[in-house]
Amino acid sequence: MTQTGQLSLEQSLQSFHGVFTVIHSGRDEEVEDERHLRQFRLTEEEFDCSLANMNRENYDQDKMFEALLEHIQSSIQAMIKNVLKENGTLLKNEYGRNTEALLEASTKDFLRIEYEEAIKLLNKNGYPNILFGDDLKAEHES
Repeated sequence: MTQTGQLSLEQSLQSFHGVFTVIHSGRDEEVEDERHLRQFRLTEEEFDCSLANMNRENYDQDKMFEALLEHIQSSIQAMIKNVLKENGTLLKNEYGRNTEALLEASTKDFLRIEYEEAIKLLNKNGYPNILFGDDLKAEHES
């Protein structure tokens, strides 16, 4: 089973400015729980540096990362808007979802925190043993 479409996406960038794939993926989790899937649909996107107004001569890793985060946010917000347009009534009436909160998520910038700052906040708020480099768990997200 394929875990990622990364190699195919990078090859496709030779011909297109932006590409995506949706594949059936899987991974072997050490612990099986309700938060970690062993098999799932994976959507991956790649886009050319030229979309961030860069080329090989003026490539800047920080600017590229920022452009990537903006692209991810725009993509997710577009998906939310489309789901609300096509299925908003169903989500609200059949599944009891708060569509107003989803609409708000589709228009507001995502909150961001740098990993180093997250570690400092966790250390101050009940997790003194978390060190820089540790993976954050579900309990650290609340």
